[in-house]
Amino acid sequence: MRASRRQMIGLLVAGFAVPLAPLPAAAPVAAVADRAALLRAIAGAEPGTIIRLAPGDYGSIAIDRAMAQGEVRITGPRTARITQLQFQPGADNWLVSGITLAGAPSRGAALSITAARRIGISDVEFVGHGNDPGVRNEEAYGLAIRNAEAVVISGSRFHQLRLTAILDSSRGVIFSGNVVETVREGLNFSNCHGVAIRHNLMRRFRPRYDTGEHADFIQFWTRNRPSGSSRVEVTGNYLAGGGAQPAQGLFVRAEDFERGTAPEGFHRDFAVRHNIYHGSARSGISLSDVRGAVVEQNSVLASPNAFVGIKGPKDPSGETAGGLVPAIVLRNSTSGGVRGNVTALLILAKESAVSEAGNLVYKPRQPGDAGNPGGLLRQPLDGGDLPLERFVSAKGRKGPGADPAQVGPAAAVRDMAALMKEAEALAAATAAEPAGVKMQPSRLDRLRQRLGIG
Repeated sequence: MRASRRQMIGLLVAGFAVPLAPLPAAAPVAAVADRAALLRAIAGAEPGTIIRLAPGDYGSIAIDRAMAQGEVRITGPRTARITQLQFQPGADNWLVSGITLAGAPSRGAALSITAARRIGISDVEFVGHGNDPGVRNEEAYGLAIRNAEAVVISGSRFHQLRLTAILDSSRGVIFSGNVVETVREGLNFSNCHGVAIRHNLMRRFRPRYDTGEHADFIQFWTRNRPSGSSRVEVTGNYLAGGGAQPAQGLFVRAEDFERGTAPEGFHRDFAVRHNIYHGSARSGISLSDVRGAVVEQNSVLASPNAFVGIKGPKDPSGETAGGLVPAIVLRNSTSGGVRGNVTALLILAKESAVSEAGNLVYKPRQPGDAGNPGGLLRQPLDGGDLPLERFVSAKGRKGPGADPAQVGPAAAVRDMAALMKEAEALAAATAAEPAGVKMQPSRLDRLRQRLGIG
């Protein structure tokens, strides 16, 4: 029976955990209880094997084996913990579910995937190395992907991390139905093709303003890469930045294209639909240098913290910073259009050749103006970490903006087989894109060196 709209909202608010499909009864199972046994099980696994971990700490694990037919699945309870799981060049057809992956000191990634393919991660907890509840001094990263194909990260939780993920020069990447919270930085993409970022909840970002950090929930950039990213879908995400610490929502820019050093370095074919941004950074949804930009049915809404201004108040400890009224921004972008959005501000630069229609731009000038833009909502918004039910439209009202029933982890597809098939199709459809081509060393190269991922 189909769930009612009220039931759907209840699911969205209640949480993101959805049980995985039962393991195949006929699959061979290798039960392991320590690191040595896990390494033996990995070395001897055949396609279809399930490696079941007992509770315990398994240290760091590296995998470079390819399964010609059928995948190997590593599973276990949350109390089974691997510190730095690495899928190295040549690894193929591996699934990981249920366990905890932890980062290491000195910016070590909890999970790295380098020149591997068909890697699926579901219902996994990504966590930092330290015990700092405010992540002020945390150095661990969650995820690092480079030169990979067909990767799915689904239904997992990332928390207590310096940076959630770096994704570079890869094809066919799906990041869906995840919760990212209490981190200093979000998702960073460079030169990636065939990307789907869907139905994630991202909240409680804690950048260190005292050291010059600024946070992005989702960022695409190009510095010293052979091209921008292409065929990117950003759908149904809740970017919850209503607290006192500004974080940019979706920020897309092609720096080398702007500088003329890589004239083919612009981004291509971005579709941004049914996302909710609530916060106090100017770039709620900001697309620059995109050839083919579609921005439809999004809600970019100001929290009360948007009105303190860029000059303050700021806490010397770096815990807070000044805010700005958020906007949908398009600069130097062509084709596509901006349609059916609700936004505090809409900034379309003159050089952007995109159409604009059906948007509600409410231009708040003081905190009270931001409470209920256009009378669309059932109750006024305030600051802080708001549940999705606060964004439900007034009864019977149809119009612009995102539908909360299509937003967040409860709306995500959980079928790993279907997601992996889609990731493979995305990788194949973008095979001609210049992923994996290395240019001169960049900021990302230096980060990878510190992460130790080649």
